[in-house]
Amino acid sequence: PASALVDRVEWKWLYHSETGQGYYGYDLLNDQPVGPTKFWLAGDTRTAVFFLIATGAAPPELWDRMERRKIETADLTFYAPGYEWGGLFMQAMDGIFLDERTTEAGRSVADLAWHQIGFAQARGLPAWGWSNCNIPNAGYTEGGFLPWWVVTPHASALVIEYYPGHVIRNLRNLEAMGMRQPVSGTGPSYGFRDSLNLYTKICDNRYLALDQAMLFLSLANYTRDGLVRSHFAKDPLVEAGIQRLGKRLAPDVAWLREWRRRDALPGGAALKPC
Repeated sequence: PASALVDRVEWKWLYHSETGQGYYGYDLLNDQPVGPTKFWLAGDTRTAVFFLIATGAAPPELWDRMERRKIETADLTFYAPGYEWGGLFMQAMDGIFLDERTTEAGRSVADLAWHQIGFAQARGLPAWGWSNCNIPNAGYTEGGFLPWWVVTPHASALVIEYYPGHVIRNLRNLEAMGMRQPVSGTGPSYGFRDSLNLYTKICDNRYLALDQAMLFLSLANYTRDGLVRSHFAKDPLVEAGIQRLGKRLAPDVAWLREWRRRDALPGGAALKPC
């Protein structure tokens, strides 16, 4: 159960109940919290905020105070950080564990992914999927630098439950460009390599554990009817968090119809040119 890991965290130190201030870390040497922050709703700290609330370390209202700076482009609106500080993984990773497809956070995920699909179409690119990853023949894209010519398979896999048609086509395109070929030529294949340079057609020769895990768990949810989320939701602490957040996580099935409508369109056709 999730509690086996979560209970090891002293969540009370990441939120000051009197001031309502949240923190992203703790300095053990100086015995004090560090990094005062409002937390991004559309960031990978969303599950941490969920557990702050689930454990009673913070009130449900903390969710309402999370950062919601809007980024508006074409006919779409998604929340920051958007393409800054991580791309799709920042927004969509938490959806592996909580079904967010029709929540406020999920709508941001859906619009950012749809923008990426339209971006690739508008520029005639053979694949899409912008998220932090290893750049072929270079380092990791930390610090918010996401070059347009580098795509990574885990980014599209994360949104397979939003746009399965587009994601499956994208993964097949990436496979056709050699992304599942063994690194050593005749050696074993460990699945998709971490990234592809669309300009040079060079595939990265590394497998990043974080990216492989997000890809695998996303596909497990899609092919096994939300298997990962179902197991996660059985934990009493998770149940408590969902109950405390109440309508903030309530689904709106009308959005599922919108995701299906988009998925039936040919490659982000609903978008104006980027």
